[in-house]
Amino acid sequence: MSNVEVHTVSEGGRPAPPEIINVSDYQAIARQTLPKPLYQYLASGTDDEQTLSENESAFKGWYLRPRTMRPVDKITTSTTLFGQRMDLPVFISPAGVHALCETEHGECASARAAGEAGTIFGLSQHSTRSIEQVAKEAPDTNLWYQAYILKDRDMTLKLVKRAKEAGYKGIFLTVDSVRFGFREADARNAWNALPSPHRLFHYDDV
Repeated sequence: MSNVEVHTVSEGGRPAPPEIINVSDYQAIARQTLPKPLYQYLASGTDDEQTLSENESAFKGWYLRPRTMRPVDKITTSTTLFGQRMDLPVFISPAGVHALCETEHGECASARAAGEAGTIFGLSQHSTRSIEQVAKEAPDTNLWYQAYILKDRDMTLKLVKRAKEAGYKGIFLTVDSVRFGFREADARNAWNALPSPHRLFHYDDV
């Protein structure tokens, strides 16, 4: 019998994605799939990455508290955040330039996925899709907007008002980025600008 290569194909004729067993698998697959400069842009921290390392270690200090002798017929992962219900106790925090990984739909695809999972999607101010476009493409998702306090306070307020008018239900206010840190991986990879044709929509009027 001759050797035959078997490739699993998912719906639509595309190769099936590698099997995901735990959260770490996502990063391993991203490392294999994405161009090196893009992967390191997404995965690295600033300078010696001490804060990144300490954040990862600190997260390991959280534990699930076991409860015994309790009914298990109505278990739920749902919770509330500032009075807003979530089906999952995690949400998609704001991160910019999704179109570098999902070129066709960018942040719209991520927002729709959050809606399907019943959790919050945070739209970064450094997004590659506009406030209004994401709201239109993900009408059933609980959308929040991330706001930086710009030197131009009028522009800051204008963006927040746009989010409110588009139906966003909360604001992530970033206050620790007065100056961006030095990212050594980006310097080594000469990664210093958003490649064409992508752009940061929310700075079109700045």
